[in-house]
Amino acid sequence: MGDRQRIGPLSAISARLGLLLVLITSASGSQLKPNETVQFLSGIATPEANGWRIDIHGWVYESEYHKPITSLFRRSLGIRHDELTPAELATFRERAQFFLVDNERHKRM
Repeated sequence: MGDRQRIGPLSAISARLGLLLVLITSASGSQLKPNETVQFLSGIATPEANGWRIDIHGWVYESEYHKPITSLFRRSLGIRHDELTPAELATFRERAQFFLVDNERHKRM
């Protein structure tokens, strides 16, 4: 086979879905602002008589780090700042952001 690698059927489907999503996004819907992030969620694809029905859902949000709010959130969970290593604190901040974001409701892409 030389230097070429075969991709599995799931990889091929994922690549096609990604391309389809880019085409759909550019054809209709809202443009993302520079400070917005989109997180795609697991979806469902079902075969139909004339092709496939694919439901793709996502979450659009603005992620901003707010030290006072993050600290309040950490304390409300009973976690003390001095109990965390710098690496643990960085991990907490990274993961806590998903609870403290500005959710962009009803945004369509």
